[in-house]
Amino acid sequence: MPEEKIPPQITPEPGPESQPVVEPVSESKISELPPKPAGSRLKIILLSVLGLVLVAGIAFAGYKFGQKQSQSGAQPTPTPIVVATPTPDPTVDWKTYVEPNNSFTLKYPAKFYETKEHISTLLPGWKDAGVLSTAQPWNASIGPENMIIEFSIRPKKTDETLEDFISRTIKEISEEFAPKTVVPEIKRNITVDGKNALWYEGGLGPAIAHVEAYIPQTETSVVVVVAFAESYQLNNEQKAILDLMLSTFKFLPESLEQGTESWKAESFYSLYSSDGKFTISYPPNCQFTPPNPPTQTMSLIKCRLNNSNFNINPQAGGRGVEVIKKDEITLYNIVWKRTTFKSGSLSTGQSYETEINSIYYLMEVNYENFSQEQQRQVEEIIGTFKPE
Repeated sequence: MPEEKIPPQITPEPGPESQPVVEPVSESKISELPPKPAGSRLKIILLSVLGLVLVAGIAFAGYKFGQKQSQSGAQPTPTPIVVATPTPDPTVDWKTYVEPNNSFTLKYPAKFYETKEHISTLLPGWKDAGVLSTAQPWNASIGPENMIIEFSIRPKKTDETLEDFISRTIKEISEEFAPKTVVPEIKRNITVDGKNALWYEGGLGPAIAHVEAYIPQTETSVVVVVAFAESYQLNNEQKAILDLMLSTFKFLPESLEQGTESWKAESFYSLYSSDGKFTISYPPNCQFTPPNPPTQTMSLIKCRLNNSNFNINPQAGGRGVEVIKKDEITLYNIVWKRTTFKSGSLSTGQSYETEINSIYYLMEVNYENFSQEQQRQVEEIIGTFKPE
């Protein structure tokens, strides 16, 4: 039987009209869909908020990390180091002056030279502490370009202020020309070696204008510095030099213990009255010799100064055979009648007499070799006299 041929099937291409037709959903079918639960919306909102927070946190962390990286990469600006330039010492090439009694030192320019001999008159009890001068010899006539500086150590009363001390000593040295009140043209409070000192400028008595500096040493002594140019006033340059010199002033440690308050004291009776008891103090270069035998009333203070001896007998006086001079001297507000005499083999002797409350006190001093330095120490010792 002949084979039956089947013709090939041709699949037609879909045309526009061949698109699948979506049937509309009827309202009845929509109503048949199950409703969504109410909590799902809240979860969506929370998840959205958490997402925003997470994104913001990541962004902030990235910002801080980038900022830290930027800071670590930046090089710090170095702080400039200021190196102080040392001020040169204008006194580095100056010489050093040592006071003859080893009380103090200070530096001075090379144009000055030193001498141990004082120029001005010193009152009893004042110690000569030397001279610095730009003129040679020191007693030559000088011009305004020259300058003289005198040092002295003067006794001070324990109950005296520094201003009272200045007024008293200026009046004492001015004698009959003493001003009623001492008023300097310029007064400065200065500090010298840690001590409160005073700087005075002016005539300060019957004198040409000059400068005086007062430096307390102990309760009973003051170093006085007097600077002048003979008949000329010091100029500003000379004052500046003096000021700089005082800035180098230093007391030597042992000198701060040289006040009379550290001296030994002994008690005595008046030669004429047992009611007249008194004390006298004496320095380390002296020693007390009690009466021998003890029944005697006589006793001595024996001293040695500058390789020479002198004795003070606090219970005798007026035994001289040849009176050389009679005068009065005031020592710490006590007026003494002083008689200088010669007696026997002793070259010089002196007696001191005073009256307090109708009681007479007498002292006799005998010198082996009379000198002005011994005289000053004698008057320092008698200046410690205190009636009891």
